[in-house]
Amino acid sequence: MCSHRLRLRHRAAVCLILLAACDGDRPFSPEPEPTPGLPAVSASYAAATLSQVSYAGLPSVTGVVAPLAAGAGINGQGWVAGSTAGYFGGLSVLATHATLWTPAGARDLGVVGQAHSSKRSWATDVNDAGVVVGYATGATTTGGCCTAVTAFLWTEAGGMTALPRLAEGKMSTAGAVNSAGHVAGSAYDAAGVQHAVVWKGADQPPVDLGVFGGSWAVAADINDAGMVVGSVAGGAAPGVFRWSEGSGVQMLGHLGGWAEARAVNEAGHVVGFATLPDDSQHPFRWTPGSGLEDLGLPPGAAHAQATGINEAGHIAVTATYPDDGSGIIPTRAYLWVEGSWIDLGEDLGWSGAAALNDDGQVAGYGLSQAAAANEAARWSVELSQSATYDFEGFFPPVDNAPAVNQARAGSAIPVKFSLGGDEGLEVMAAGYPASQPTACEAGAPIAPVEETAGAGGSGLSYDPMSGQYTYVWKTQRSWAGSCRRLTVRLDDGTERSADFEFTR
Repeated sequence: MCSHRLRLRHRAAVCLILLAACDGDRPFSPEPEPTPGLPAVSASYAAATLSQVSYAGLPSVTGVVAPLAAGAGINGQGWVAGSTAGYFGGLSVLATHATLWTPAGARDLGVVGQAHSSKRSWATDVNDAGVVVGYATGATTTGGCCTAVTAFLWTEAGGMTALPRLAEGKMSTAGAVNSAGHVAGSAYDAAGVQHAVVWKGADQPPVDLGVFGGSWAVAADINDAGMVVGSVAGGAAPGVFRWSEGSGVQMLGHLGGWAEARAVNEAGHVVGFATLPDDSQHPFRWTPGSGLEDLGLPPGAAHAQATGINEAGHIAVTATYPDDGSGIIPTRAYLWVEGSWIDLGEDLGWSGAAALNDDGQVAGYGLSQAAAANEAARWSVELSQSATYDFEGFFPPVDNAPAVNQARAGSAIPVKFSLGGDEGLEVMAAGYPASQPTACEAGAPIAPVEETAGAGGSGLSYDPMSGQYTYVWKTQRSWAGSCRRLTVRLDDGTERSADFEFTR
């Protein structure tokens, strides 16, 4: 499988068709290969949610013969990072190069060092500053295409630069980059064990997160707060993890078999896929309130993987279908919106979704009708479902972002908000309000919470005199010295968050 992501990060990468010639360069097994002839799947069940889906095949890199391409990550401006396979520069050897699609067109990002027929590169993510990350092979001019896999970082000013490896380690991959330019990925130690790592600069050695008691670990995504998600194999607690500097590691579990995290949003919600006891792969969503949830499968699908999540909680999914007899597995891109499967690939022979942003743009791949080949793609999705409530934020004593509320650990905090009237007490989405650890940001404005409620149990009430709802949040003494984010999500999908720093 490829590694992923962006800010929306929201993105594990989708591998390209016909790139199996370089299977060995990847630390994971290759994605299923798509094919024409998908079963007809009706999208009528999503009609109440879907307004419009538009598909755009992204242009080919100039001068590449027989190009195949796929998008892997997307930023807030809709720039797509991914890869193009084909014959570059007149070479007779099929190669793959990292590619960046912007309004100016498709740009070949090249390879690490001087070009050579044995060198290849794959982009996995791009942030809003246009920083691209991924991994490359062929750091030397000898050997096959899969020699010396190395993580890279690309910038307009500096081009493609290999990121430092672990001491004496021989391989590394980069899967995601956040707005600060911090990169999540994996690196091998001298013994050949894969570790989850974070790079905080192209000239700094990776921060070794280790293997968390397992046989190996990989970091797949990182959000702007520095929260890292990934997967651990073997050991006492295999499955999905979340990690942050302030809170350490949290194991999120699995659904009975292997589980792999692909993306995390700013609320700390995690998506990926998990293998069930029947060996089928199902997409999952993890939230602090509901834990690891099986999202099920689109109609007729045999397997599916969640690859990205945005701030609205919409999830990019690639589904696979039973072999149609050709020996090639069909795939189709979807957008999951609170239980509705929005079919992005209904009119394509095959498709896959790799990442999405907050504007409803989804990056991935589709079938080029003109070339009958894989092309990088970007969908634009407009949803007709609108917010039901007038929810604009919190009232004192809680201050809205960017302020960080300072409170005593163990106290009960009244969280007040208005919905423009009495909408009843069943307005919360399942599992909310929810809180999760977050990094304590140096220099953020501190706003002390000046009012506390009784230390009873948490609960929601409505005051008709003030027109305000109050949720009494009972905090825990053990949170002293840490920071947390409280998220209130309503049953119409809208949500707001507030950050807290807890003292003794």
